[in-house]
Amino acid sequence: MSISGPARHPRRVRPRLDELAGPLLVRGEADIGLRRPAELLPVAGVEIVEPQPLQRRWTIEYGAAMIDGSPQRHGYRAFPVFMRSSAAREVLRSTGLDPV
Repeated sequence: MSISGPARHPRRVRPRLDELAGPLLVRGEADIGLRRPAELLPVAGVEIVEPQPLQRRWTIEYGAAMIDGSPQRHGYRAFPVFMRSSAAREVLRSTGLDPV
């Protein structure tokens, strides 16, 4: 993908601390937003043109812990198993996350 014309040198706009980038795009205060799809998908009026290049993506690793003596031991053990299931992967993808 290449950018030409006035968008080649866009102005840099930073969202307020209490605001995400999607609303800036919808209001026309920014032309391009480089954000995680999970942040942009729920914003009506934002079109994701293509994913960011692999070298710009972040991988976030999550861990699971179990508290000693918990009466919910079965749930603690079932959660990581579920998170690796195809059902969970489908939900993650639909919300803009890319499970590895």
